[in-house]
Amino acid sequence: MQLAADLERLNKHLFLIIMSFRRFLWRTVVFLCSANLVFALQQGRTTGPEAPLPPLPQDANQYLREVVKHEMAADANDHSHWRYRIHREDEKGSQDRDVIDTKDGQLAAHC
Repeated sequence: MQLAADLERLNKHLFLIIMSFRRFLWRTVVFLCSANLVFALQQGRTTGPEAPLPPLPQDANQYLREVVKHEMAADANDHSHWRYRIHREDEKGSQDRDVIDTKDGQLAAHC
């Protein structure tokens, strides 16, 4: 009988601890959100209408040439290497490959 009373007191105590911790977390979240909002308002970054987009150029062909030239220059200057997986299925079954790009080409291994 004493054990049941002790367990009930322990359960009530744990419940109060959990509730006070939840209250603490909630207050912390509200405080951080408020501080973030105040900081954003002080910096002048409010959510409002964005600046208007610049008008499109008159010559669509010239614009397209510039875009392609810019993309090709960015691709030529991109020296990053990627790692990815390829999954293929055919009549023989399915294959998974791990592919790694290097400066000398691609390496592929079965997964």
